[in-house]
Amino acid sequence: MSFFQSIKSGMFDFSLKRKLKQRRSIPSKAVNLENAKKIGLLFDATEADQRKIALDFAEKWQKQKKQFRLLGFFNSKLKNENFTFDHYNLKDINWFGAPAGETVNKFLAEDFDLLIHLSTHPNLQMEYISLLAVAPLKIGPPPASISGYDLMFEVAASSGLKQFIQQMETFLQKINTSPSHA
Repeated sequence: MSFFQSIKSGMFDFSLKRKLKQRRSIPSKAVNLENAKKIGLLFDATEADQRKIALDFAEKWQKQKKQFRLLGFFNSKLKNENFTFDHYNLKDINWFGAPAGETVNKFLAEDFDLLIHLSTHPNLQMEYISLLAVAPLKIGPPPASISGYDLMFEVAASSGLKQFIQQMETFLQKINTSPSHA
């Protein structure tokens, strides 16, 4: 790692630790797809097919009275203004690699019952957002370096996002949130 990269990495870690100390406390409660009312969804919006899968997933659950807050990431510096969801891009990543800006801050200001990073591969910026988000249950792919997830689902990139969704939904539907009587 170059000297410059190590400085950037150190600043990234410092920023994250400082913001974690300021974060609101996360309520403790059991969550599954049935009882989650407000869901935060992080996804890579760069490619149209991946974006469509993420939007279809959200639409499916919105029909079942789930409230979604979407945050898509575009891996470019181009303005992407004509979308129905909140998004950020490379212009919203500061010099040491942390996502910033009004859209990211608005997303982080909300409390969710469930946070999902919908992806088959890690993304350091989305892991950063996941760690700072307030949600009792956080789901995502195995992390690149920092883990902000309570549940992780690993699928081969060749299997695709639909396989990730299928595994996640199957598992979440099996979570029993009612107290057991022993």
